[in-house]
Amino acid sequence: MKIEYLVEQRKHIPNEGLPLVNFSSPTERKDIPIETDWRKRPWTITTDFPECVERNANATVREDDVWIIGQQKTGTTWMQEIVWLITHNFDFETFANVGTFQRTPNFEFTGVYKTAFADKIKFYDVYDACDSLESPRVLKSHLTGNMLPTELWTKKPKIIYMTRNVKDAVLSRYHMYKGFHYWKGDLKSFLDAFLSDNLPYLPYWPHIFEFWQMRNEPNVFFTSYETIKKDLKGNLRKICKFLEKPYTEELLDQAVENLSFEKMKNSKASEKTKELVERLDKAVGEENNEFNFYRKGEVGSFKEEFPEGYTEKLDAWSEKYLKEAGLTADKILNFQKDF
Repeated sequence: MKIEYLVEQRKHIPNEGLPLVNFSSPTERKDIPIETDWRKRPWTITTDFPECVERNANATVREDDVWIIGQQKTGTTWMQEIVWLITHNFDFETFANVGTFQRTPNFEFTGVYKTAFADKIKFYDVYDACDSLESPRVLKSHLTGNMLPTELWTKKPKIIYMTRNVKDAVLSRYHMYKGFHYWKGDLKSFLDAFLSDNLPYLPYWPHIFEFWQMRNEPNVFFTSYETIKKDLKGNLRKICKFLEKPYTEELLDQAVENLSFEKMKNSKASEKTKELVERLDKAVGEENNEFNFYRKGEVGSFKEEFPEGYTEKLDAWSEKYLKEAGLTADKILNFQKDF
């Protein structure tokens, strides 16, 4: 399928952040199982991404892949770990000793963050890394439906879509962007940028609404960070059934222990992520960065850090999107797929 892409320079980009463009695809996409006018859906992405978009769109997808998709900091990394364990016969030793992003790469990472991250530390090409992985692959992406590889919609591998309370997600994103030197301003300026779609992978809600419309597709498992956190073992059973993978109660108990936030935060795999951040710190000349990719993992932590008035701002902003879609945040966050 030949897909047309449009790139438009953004007029207002915060000096505190990364260079951005509006990116869209006006091509009619009958292969994607939802009806929408993609011409009206421009997405904010870094200026690096248009250079790799053809490679991105034409990437090979395997039928036994599992793709973890969602907005940034919605629990996608946790789900990567869950799915990798289930699809790799609960190999706890490799899980603990091989870095998360070696086992389950972020598919478009070096395409989106080439200048801001990959070039600075000579990071490996993630597209090549994905191609070289043995099956079954577990891959993560934050891209929208029409920006994902076209074979995702023809080969129909399993897709798990993650959502999260937007206020917790944006706070976690802020700390990640600060840790990776993607944002030089304070939290208030970051929240203003988020509300104005002046960060990569925005706007936020339309991305979720896309996959909400696909929630009943047989190859899609739509869930939330809050749902998984509320009953990890029960949801591990559901994910095993969705992925058609065997399990025992003993293995699930062991998985729950290994997937606890504290265990993951202090794992050797987490140490490898810290090493990457230290290399980036040195490259940009800002060492002694205390950032940890696994920060708190709590529900409602935004209440401790949001500037005055911003809880109400994000609630009102969300309500506009949700009302237009005829949805509520609770309905989305509490959705349970039947088996």
